[in-house]
Amino acid sequence: MRKLALPVIVFVSCFSAQSQSFAIDSVTVSSVTDAALTHLSAKAIKVSNNQDTPIIISNLAITGHESQVQIYSGDDLENSCVNGQKLDKDNFCYVWLQAKKSDDLGTVTFNLPISFDYSAVNSKTINKWSSTYSVTIDNSLYVGGSFSKANIPDTQSMPANNIAKWNGKSWELLGTPGANGVDNSVYSIVTNGLDIYIGGWFNHANPPVSNIDVFRLARWNGNWVGINNVPVDHDPLFYSLAIGKSAIYAGGGFDADPHYLLGRIEKDAFYTIPQGEIPLSQIHAMAAKPGSDDLYVGDDAGQTGFWSKSDESDGVWKELTTTNLGSIIYTLAPYGNNVYFGGTFSAPEKGDNYLAGWDLIAKTFTKLNPDDKFNTGSYFGVTGLVQAGDYLVVAGQFDKVITKDSEVVLNNVGLWNFVTKQWTALGNGAGDATNDCLYSAAIVGNKLYVGGYVKRIQDLKNDINSIAVWNLVTKNWDTLGGGLIGDYGNTATVYALVAAPSLTIWKSN
Repeated sequence: MRKLALPVIVFVSCFSAQSQSFAIDSVTVSSVTDAALTHLSAKAIKVSNNQDTPIIISNLAITGHESQVQIYSGDDLENSCVNGQKLDKDNFCYVWLQAKKSDDLGTVTFNLPISFDYSAVNSKTINKWSSTYSVTIDNSLYVGGSFSKANIPDTQSMPANNIAKWNGKSWELLGTPGANGVDNSVYSIVTNGLDIYIGGWFNHANPPVSNIDVFRLARWNGNWVGINNVPVDHDPLFYSLAIGKSAIYAGGGFDADPHYLLGRIEKDAFYTIPQGEIPLSQIHAMAAKPGSDDLYVGDDAGQTGFWSKSDESDGVWKELTTTNLGSIIYTLAPYGNNVYFGGTFSAPEKGDNYLAGWDLIAKTFTKLNPDDKFNTGSYFGVTGLVQAGDYLVVAGQFDKVITKDSEVVLNNVGLWNFVTKQWTALGNGAGDATNDCLYSAAIVGNKLYVGGYVKRIQDLKNDINSIAVWNLVTKNWDTLGGGLIGDYGNTATVYALVAAPSLTIWKSN
């Protein structure tokens, strides 16, 4: 079995002397994100007709593994092959293979027979083709923050400049050992198909060797690409990214008035969204309403907002509530008819210390549970919210939740069940609520990944070095290699985690 040099188009098969000009190429072409099935990765096999006689495709099918990989023919994918399709001379189409996230980070490999018939138009000639490909699903975790090395136990650590990739078994670089990542902090990461977008406070990619300009926003697709038109005055930075229906959105701010900064990324260019009449400051938290370009935002002064985008307008600002939460909103997460905000605020009349919900229908503040409250006294409060199914991951700097009947000791991370309305502690938590803080979390399958400023957790003998994983089934903590190391050996800080699936196609016969 020979691994194809993706993404280069590689000729892999002809059929017979009669059909030498009918080509099947294995090729990485593009990718798609399907909101209904979370993140889906799509890659294609190119079918081209290089002969004079038109052909018709029929009986296009795969054998086995349909739950993991399917042939996709949606309108949002380029030139999808469909049954009954006619290909004239020099025309082509793609057999798109689409993979859903596997249940765990790591690599899943299996054989995938793909076959179809094709017949010549106005001819009795019918040719059958069948070939087996091996498809590798690799769900990788991208990690951004402030660090300079990826720590590998029992070996020498490798340079990793503020962003790295965990493939389920080991650390990988976005670049080469001598030139990778970006030259300053990464605060946010989102994935859009095969593209990885990052925002933060950086200027260049691939330090220290290269000086690729990637001022504050960048895209990675195997190479670094800068985003054009980012305002350069007053030292901007980006804290938050979100994926909308038609664009990537980036929120942040300036050191000088008006502080507010929000815009959309289209075709590697940044377009500012005007502030409107809502007195927003630096945007720290942002999420898109699923399947739309509508945005929920929260700023560093406790103000919330809702930016509504329709096909007929350039977007209109609306207030979620005229009530200001009074302090930094670090994170937010929509769930059902509610949006939940996390931050440093102490507003029990609006929700809870560090955590408040807004009912979009009743137009009132709400709480996860009227009888529960966070114990106060931390500096950061709730800094990370991730909604997955009927669960809400709550991360930050806090020691416990006080319920009606008892106390649940969490130590910086807890799991809230919207159905049972109960908190679940993850062992003894991650670090302590005095010196440590978690800034980010991501759930993939049965594993919950957390990152922040934390060196050790009570349940593990070895240092985690700012990132760890909790198994939701076996209920235990584990390390990711040797974690991440900051400059001069200091503790690293992880600000952003995001999982991204990918496909590799191997030719088996």
